Amino acid sequence: MGNIDYQQFYSEEASRYESTRYGSPYGRLFRLLQRRALREALAAAGEPKRILDVATGTGQMLPVFRETGAMVVASDLTAAMLAEARHGIGDDDVGYCVGDAFSLPYGDGQFDVVASSRFLHLFDLASQQLLLKEMARVLKPGGLLIVDFYSVHGRRWASLPMAVYRLLLRKRPENDVRVTLEQARGMIIACGLQPLHTRGLGNFLLALMPWLPIEWRCRWGEWLGRRFVRMSEQFLVVSRAP
Repeated sequence: MGNIDYQQFYSEEASRYESTRYGSPYGRLFRLLQRRALREALAAAGEPKRILDVATGTGQMLPVFRETGAMVVASDLTAAMLAEARHGIGDDDVGYCVGDAFSLPYGDGQFDVVASSRFLHLFDLASQQLLLKEMARVLKPGGLLIVDFYSVHGRRWASLPMAVYRLLLRKRPENDVRVTLEQARGMIIACGLQPLHTRGLGNFLLALMPWLPIEWRCRWGEWLGRRFVRMSEQFLVVSRAP
């Protein structure tokens, strides 16, 4: 996305973010797959008391966090995005806070779980490393970091059909920063965290069978995410603080 002013961009994007990202059949399927993967990841957290969602956007992950019974803090750079999240999710067990992810307004070791979704891809590798380090800073000892990355691997084999798809639908140019599994693992280890497991999220093959019942596609998507992480559109990495 270049040298974009993210605060201005996402303030203007807030009202249409949900429909753009999750309004299509594939978008709704991706949301289900992501939430299932998130529930599985949270099982390693035991009974967390405080969870931080960094760059929460419109609150895609908040319903899953609330299921844990923890106090959830939803942080985002833009008040407009937080307003959309509050409208869709409500205030029960969720606190909303405007904050810069490069300098989170929280002390060291405050949260049992820190998570972020569909965010790191906006930045170059050096900035992704800084963001991960800042998220790790506010984790309690033994806490979990749950983040996803846009995958280099998944796009390689699907580059031609994706280019045709984006041309036909007149999508704006992509400037996502994609990483390899090895790069993601290296950045997490550099923060002093121990990677626990990786799960693929989304797969371009799922868009080829829209007539299948949603539950069947979810099960297929989960199987692909476990068995063929490198074919996935994104991947989720769960790691633990020492």
